[in-house]
Amino acid sequence: SAEFKSSFDSEFTPWGNVISGDELPYIPRVQLHASAGVADRRWAATAGATFTSRMRTQAGQGTIMRAESTDPALVVNLSGEFALTPITKLFVSVQNVFDRHYIVARRPAGVRPGMPRTIVAGLRIRS
Repeated sequence: SAEFKSSFDSEFTPWGNVISGDELPYIPRVQLHASAGVADRRWAATAGATFTSRMRTQAGQGTIMRAESTDPALVVNLSGEFALTPITKLFVSVQNVFDRHYIVARRPAGVRPGMPRTIVAGLRIRS
C-alpha cells in the first residue's frame, strides 16, 4: 500500500495533479510467487508461478479504471538442466508457459504487453 501524503501538481505524466491519499502508479496491491523443484545428482527441474494484481498506471484513488491499469497476471515458468559431464550441462527454460497475454504498462507510449512464451536452451560449460 503506497500513497502520496501531500497534494501537488507534477509534470511527470503518471502522477499529474496529485491529491493526498492518491495511490502511486505501478505498485501492485498483491504480488505472490511460489516455486518448487526437484533434483538428482545429474538433473534438476523447477516450476514457478508469479501472480501480480492489477496496478494503476496513473496516480488516483478508488476504483481503478481499466484504461488506467495493467492486467492481473498469473505467469508460470519451467526450467530444467541435465549434466552431461562434471563441467557441462544442458539447460532449458520456458517463461510464460501458457503464453498468457496481458498488459504490464501503458507508458511511455501506449500499452506494453508482458513477455510472450519464451524458450531459452543451451549448453553451460563451467571452467
